[in-house]
Amino acid sequence: MSTRIALLFGAAVSALALLGASCHRREASDGGSTGSGATSAVPAGDRMTGTLRLGATDLALTACHAGQGETTYVEVTTAAGRLRFEAKQLFWQPDAATKARGEALACGDIRRSWGGGQRDDGSSFFRGTLRFRCEVPGGAPLIGDLTLDCGGVTANERKLLDENGAKARAGASQ
Repeated sequence: MSTRIALLFGAAVSALALLGASCHRREASDGGSTGSGATSAVPAGDRMTGTLRLGATDLALTACHAGQGETTYVEVTTAAGRLRFEAKQLFWQPDAATKARGEALACGDIRRSWGGGQRDDGSSFFRGTLRFRCEVPGGAPLIGDLTLDCGGVTANERKLLDENGAKARAGASQ
């Protein structure tokens, strides 16, 4: 298989490992996205679990999409808008139908552990966890604890991500 994989593990993996933090995986429901905010057929293996809350409202996760921008990114679509994680930042776009990534959010702490990349055919994949507390423009809190597997991660990609994640965690504990 000629899959180019740019495995990207943020410094947060090391920091979390040093602090003894762990990621808890849960069974997931499916979701998919065309990247434009429109829901489409779910690629095999896409999963989204966890909670996302805007103010006092729990948001249902309706779709996820992995892509390439500054780095590999992931977008999670809800009825209230679209959340994007890219280049160690979170962005919020209240109009999920628009392609613009949205405004950068003011976040106190983003805990993340992820890997992803771009395939030879130009498609992308993302697998990881995001825990955060941010404020959207206007001051409402956006709080998330998400486990995402987006872009139809193949069995081979999943194996490589798992192996490289274990290596990163082992290196951080030394």
